[in-house]
Amino acid sequence: MGQPQVGGVSVAERARRRLGVLSAPESPRNRALALVGVLALTGVALYLNVQLGPVAFPALTVVVAVILGGLLLEPIPLSTVIAGAFAVVLAENIGVGQSTIRPGSYIVLLIVSAIALKQSSDRQRLGLSAGRGEAMLLELRDRLWLQGDLPPLPPGWNAEVE
Repeated sequence: MGQPQVGGVSVAERARRRLGVLSAPESPRNRALALVGVLALTGVALYLNVQLGPVAFPALTVVVAVILGGLLLEPIPLSTVIAGAFAVVLAENIGVGQSTIRPGSYIVLLIVSAIALKQSSDRQRLGLSAGRGEAMLLELRDRLWLQGDLPPLPPGWNAEVE
């Protein structure tokens, strides 16, 4: 019962490396960069909506920034992103862009924001980053896999493993 290998690296290790790319930033500098990046994405959404129009780039595309913020940020910086997203939708409603914002847009943004905040606060409460939970499960699976190997038995003993 060995661990599956591809090119000398276990499949689990390769999966851990891939999931590490999706993990939330740990250092204060990287957290600040993630916040600036997500806020910039929110601003780009407003700019593209104004330049390309609502048909090509709807105002609710700021939901993508909120979702990314929910994956990458802690609850307090995420609140800043959510406020920025609501500011973009409100600016569209006031008339910065060409689109007409309906009340349903605010409701959709509110629901997505609540889900992102809940996810972020749960991750912070558990002490996990995005991708870390999956990595922990993979590591646990690997440990259980290795512990499931049957040790060598003394002569005269017999065991069957399925």
